[in-house]
Amino acid sequence: MRSNNRESGIVFLKLFNRNSVAGYCGASFKRNCGLVLLGLTVTLLAACGSVRNRQPQLPSEVASLTVSLSPGSRWTASPFGPPPIGENVAPLGFATASARDLTGLQKVDAETAILAIDGNSDTVWTSNQPAPQWFSVLLDDLYRVDRIQMVITQAPAGPTSHELWLDNGSGSRTLFRRLTDVPTSDGQILNVELDPPQIVSEVFINTTKSPSWVAWREVKVFGQPVLDPVVAGSAPRLTLQPVALGLELPVRVTHAGDNSRRLFVAEKMGRIRIVRNGSVLTAPFLDITDRVRCCAHRGLIDMAFPPFYSEKNHFYVSYTNASGHTIISRFRTTENADRADPDSEEVLLTIEQPAEHHNGGSMAFGPRDGYLYISSGDGGSFSYPDNPALDTDTLLSKLLRIDVESGIEPYLVPESNPFIKAEGYRDEIWALGLRNPGKFAFDLATGDLFIPDSGNRRSEEVNFQPANSVGGEDYGWFKMEGSLCFDNFVVPCSAEGLTLPVAEYDHALGCSVAGGVVFRGKGSPAMQGLFLYADLCSGRLWGLRRPQHQEQDGWQSTLLLNAPISISSIGEDQDGNVYVTSFQDGVLYSLVERSSANPNVTAIRKNVALQGAGRASSEPASIEFAIDGDPATVWNAKHPPPQWYSVILDDLYLIDQIELSFSQYSIAPVTLEVWLGNGSGTRTLFTRLSDVRPAREKTQTIHIDPPQKANEVLLLSLQGSEDVAWREVKVFGTPVTNSRPEFNAPQVRLVEIAYGLDLPVLISNAGDGSGRIFVVEQKGRIRTIKGGHLQDVPFLDISERVVCCGEQGLFGLAFPPLYSENQHFYVSYSNLDGDTVVSRFKTSDDPDRAESESEEVVLRIAQPYKVHNGGHLAFGPRDGYLYIGSGDGGTFRDPDNMAQRTDTLLGKILRIDVESGAVPYAIPIDNPFARSEDVRAEIWALGLRNPWSFAFDRLTGALFIPDVGGSLREEVNYQPADSRGGKNYGWAVMEGNICFEHDSLVCSADGLTLPVAEYDHSRGCAIVGGAVSRGPASTALVGLFLFADFCRGDIWGLRRTVEPATESADGMWQSFLLANAGFPVSSIGEDEEGNVYAAGYQNGTIFLITQR
Repeated sequence: MRSNNRESGIVFLKLFNRNSVAGYCGASFKRNCGLVLLGLTVTLLAACGSVRNRQPQLPSEVASLTVSLSPGSRWTASPFGPPPIGENVAPLGFATASARDLTGLQKVDAETAILAIDGNSDTVWTSNQPAPQWFSVLLDDLYRVDRIQMVITQAPAGPTSHELWLDNGSGSRTLFRRLTDVPTSDGQILNVELDPPQIVSEVFINTTKSPSWVAWREVKVFGQPVLDPVVAGSAPRLTLQPVALGLELPVRVTHAGDNSRRLFVAEKMGRIRIVRNGSVLTAPFLDITDRVRCCAHRGLIDMAFPPFYSEKNHFYVSYTNASGHTIISRFRTTENADRADPDSEEVLLTIEQPAEHHNGGSMAFGPRDGYLYISSGDGGSFSYPDNPALDTDTLLSKLLRIDVESGIEPYLVPESNPFIKAEGYRDEIWALGLRNPGKFAFDLATGDLFIPDSGNRRSEEVNFQPANSVGGEDYGWFKMEGSLCFDNFVVPCSAEGLTLPVAEYDHALGCSVAGGVVFRGKGSPAMQGLFLYADLCSGRLWGLRRPQHQEQDGWQSTLLLNAPISISSIGEDQDGNVYVTSFQDGVLYSLVERSSANPNVTAIRKNVALQGAGRASSEPASIEFAIDGDPATVWNAKHPPPQWYSVILDDLYLIDQIELSFSQYSIAPVTLEVWLGNGSGTRTLFTRLSDVRPAREKTQTIHIDPPQKANEVLLLSLQGSEDVAWREVKVFGTPVTNSRPEFNAPQVRLVEIAYGLDLPVLISNAGDGSGRIFVVEQKGRIRTIKGGHLQDVPFLDISERVVCCGEQGLFGLAFPPLYSENQHFYVSYSNLDGDTVVSRFKTSDDPDRAESESEEVVLRIAQPYKVHNGGHLAFGPRDGYLYIGSGDGGTFRDPDNMAQRTDTLLGKILRIDVESGAVPYAIPIDNPFARSEDVRAEIWALGLRNPWSFAFDRLTGALFIPDVGGSLREEVNYQPADSRGGKNYGWAVMEGNICFEHDSLVCSADGLTLPVAEYDHSRGCAIVGGAVSRGPASTALVGLFLFADFCRGDIWGLRRTVEPATESADGMWQSFLLANAGFPVSSIGEDEEGNVYAAGYQNGTIFLITQR
């Protein structure tokens, strides 16, 4: 948009109402001219002079659009004025963007996106696609950002709409600014000023409307490093305090609004329980387990009490019936206010469900209209052949609004519903385009509505509907998933007519969003107005704050809590106090704000277990007796070892001592392990105590010197003749006042070195001095990276003989110690029959090409199923033998006991000599079972479930063995260099350090070697190894064993903090959360120098892990 006046230098653009206003800037005002509109200043500055018949302009010559959100009305600073306070930090970060592969499917572009942050406006990133498209700048650290500058390339030019999203390090990005119908042209500079400056870790630009392909010449982010990520007073500090125990799969907590001070908790199996004064009443308020179908996404889902419940004495329940359909029913309370009549059911609405997932069922009464709102999912069919999200004549994938209190049966449709009497629409529909909306919540003070919606594979979202809405919003599913296009193969992606979310987070930080309540309680000004939402899997809980004025942008989300529990719901009592339910533990917690620590006051050392919560392997009703400060009360597992007891602290503490008061009277010895969680998401072995005599010692004192940061203390009782019991567990420490929970952890970043790979699963090197990095692709190829460039011709291609994918494919690659002389190497893969094959291949005269026809099969392992096949290979750095990982064969509970049986190669680490010349291989004479009868001589270690990524420390010879767990825990096992093998790592007797309920095995830790690190499935799904960093690229990482989680992308570093006299694994171990990759990590490997790399499974990219 340019003026035809030859002397015009400035044109004004009003974004709110999309009207353009032409203005004039004379010579005396050329340096400062602006327009204030509702505190939002928008100035389009064009170079003075003729605009007719001009040639395309360079970025330095073109127009500049400045957008500044001001706390009050003021003139914007001219671009000719002082420069921004920060430097452009985008080139230090990493860029990703939306793109399409050759088949037209959406993918992440990590290849060319860097062109938009390389500092060169002549290079261009283009999506080669129309809007919607997104572009993300992941900064290398937290910055206080004051300006974002985007250099546009647009041909043809025209009105363009963008959404600017920011992540402040919380892991949840929020909508910061909408720029609607901005007139743009090629080379134009779009400036977005952030006033006041914002703390930012990611800038995410979502272009929702564009006249041509979405592209950027340059995206610049100006800011300064944040030395302290947490600004004093910027966010409340929350903690969990246990209120009630012994619940079974709790999914909702709420109140009746009747001044009874009762809390009502819905249990998924079909009961509603009452919690009064911290105790769960024995008799349920309602029990309809006989008509409820459970579990997965089915069960008793929600309850809602109408206004004036105390007068009406009826309430509403949603549940899945025996046929799998969602039922909305009314029940009545009996004369006993604590009991409802299960026979009083009146079915109001039945929503037929085509599948067992995405059934919705959340309910709430509108605070202003008194109508019942009901969420309904899309029915759970993955391929969506019937398009329920797009169909308007179905109740699936909708938010419904009905009047159930008018007296008309079964209900009345409000006349103000948006589609009342509209042809082709169900009258009950209030909003549409939802996949599986969780517990939505009204703000009781404003009437606004927050709608969390569970995503598909990429992200979880929070939608917003203002109180003055008249309904009819389309929240995008299944055209879009959050702010991203969704490939549905039915309709093209378009944001037109959609209401996109205001907050979202990627699946690297969780799996399923759980709502939700807007805090309006007393005593916490910092939390007022926050919409609280959480993730079921990760235990993260955020607070979302809306802009001060509805017509403004600027949403902000803050991570308030990262708890080791599975948060299934967030609710409140009548006073506005907030509660959360822990699904797996069956615990109801209150969510309270901690008082901020005064840095000028010395922290008081005390028993911090008193403020924590207990978890245990059994007897949940008495768990708190061990941390109540009263030695007269006892927690008793009522079972002998192995048993565990965990103290979940309410915050991160610097602990220096643990005191254990025994309840046993036996003089028989007891073996204990003490494990610590330090806020990283993992727990590690701190010490092992053998030959402890409870009757003699009564109290065991464990000194922690130097003090350690911990948010969990886990006691593992391994051996003993009596039932495990604790009178008191005391943990002494002081609060950690440093804002970073792991301030002594190395700070790392991921630097892209290669892209364009197809499902990379292994990173390795040949050790031949060539400097090449070898990457295994699951479909059957091995690629090489030379000088930072991925070679077009594969090193080896055997895809025609490899079955893929899932847990099958090409997985193993190992080069023998004298590869440079022998020029052969070894691979393992799943053949067309699904069996694991270990083969030798030769290199051709071209060192970058192997001879695919030179295969010599060394070993074949028959696989009964398609999962848990293992396949990792590595040569021992000291003995030169080939180690092979083999999974248990894939049955869910290993009922045939493959991992413990010694007559099979399944569930083992094998050790064979493939370089002696013996055909097909030789058994090393020092193998632990080389001379044993009825035992496979190849076995080096047993009791493993799926050890597909173990690694040797090239310096010490020690072996780290990550093992993928069942349904509860992932683990890292350790074998010192002087081991003689024969270790039993426990599966399927134990999973991690807890008993596994096997069909035939009795749990006992006798003879087992337990792990040194583990994490729960609330933190991920499948452990990925692994390499010990010994390279020069990051001295801060030297000696750390790096491992990751495939689903969440978390990358940890594990080290032994005290080197014992021997190489026993009983020393003190510590794990650090180094980074979250933001994508599924499929492998961590090393180059010849010992530098460590990570592979992105979906984006096909290799990253160097290096310190900041």
